[in-house]
Amino acid sequence: MDIDISLGLQSNKESNDFLRCLWANIRKEFGKIAWNLLPLKVENKIFVGYCDIGLDKALEVTLKAKIKGCLSSIIFSIPDEMSNKEQIESRLKGCITKTRHGLGQYKIWGLSCSLNKSANFGKVEGVSFSILGNKLSIKVKAYDEIDAKTMIMSLIKTICAYMSLDVMEYICVGTSADNSDTDACVEECQQHYKSIRLSDEIIQYIDTFIANPFLYENNLSVLDKSVCLYAQGLRYSEMIFQHLNSFENYGELAVLYFMSALEVITLNDIKPETCTECGQQRYSIARRVVDFVYDVTKSETMKKKMKDYYAYRSKFVHTGEMLSSSDYVGTSIPLLSIREKDGIIMQLPFCIDELKDIVKKCIMSRFRNGVS
Repeated sequence: MDIDISLGLQSNKESNDFLRCLWANIRKEFGKIAWNLLPLKVENKIFVGYCDIGLDKALEVTLKAKIKGCLSSIIFSIPDEMSNKEQIESRLKGCITKTRHGLGQYKIWGLSCSLNKSANFGKVEGVSFSILGNKLSIKVKAYDEIDAKTMIMSLIKTICAYMSLDVMEYICVGTSADNSDTDACVEECQQHYKSIRLSDEIIQYIDTFIANPFLYENNLSVLDKSVCLYAQGLRYSEMIFQHLNSFENYGELAVLYFMSALEVITLNDIKPETCTECGQQRYSIARRVVDFVYDVTKSETMKKKMKDYYAYRSKFVHTGEMLSSSDYVGTSIPLLSIREKDGIIMQLPFCIDELKDIVKKCIMSRFRNGVS
């Protein structure tokens, strides 16, 4: 038995807002909604998968979109052997009706989680979020608690990335063990870790980021993406010295993420050049990154160093050349090199603190001048 309900929604955002509200209404009506997602698109139909709403059998759900990303109708397929099909149909249609009338009628939901234990922020008060020790609380507009959790989890990585950028330490959501006793975690954090604080400009940005309407296709700006990459660079730069004898290439990964953050933040700076050989346009990513760093620092020395960093990054990405050796055990033993320009085999041929400092300075330059 198929229930085909026409909707005729006109945008991707309107369609996804409708689906969020609908799933919340179904959860409220039937007590649960669990998915076995098996997406398959055939022409203008998208078979979503099997939906368990607490009945004897799972329903099949299909979405129809005459315009890509815009929901024109939804089909619920009820197994023929299921009893009370007419009653189930009536309840599902009732959920559709409630969704039509309740679209956009959000409630404010506040949810909390623990950050990694070393993240002791003291007390931070924003409009849409707050931090006490390493307990992060966020308020969002959502249709129910599960909808709120989903929205928060889609935002929290970027929120943590901005906190990481501000304090230049990697901040992330704590492990499940960290979350076992939130109050105890806060007390331990305050006792054993130094207090750090967020700047007013980052607090204000995080508030704005949380409050902005959710854009499902691309909710992150160029700036947001760059900051997320920077946070990953911080993560690996800290791991270099936490795991000195590890065979993992944390130094390479740190440089890769830091330089990628600069590439992303300069995406709108691309200036095409014409190749003298073929006449085609080409883009010099390395040049735009180096020029951007010079514009921020006004330093010829830093411009030269940035060329070196980009060369290190390119060697690792394109040739597999390692930037650091795995023989560092706390004491260096100088050895001659026939390849290195300074004639010595370097175990870590770059200053990671210098790199993360200059990348932050460049990101903050764009942050303060505004970048879409």
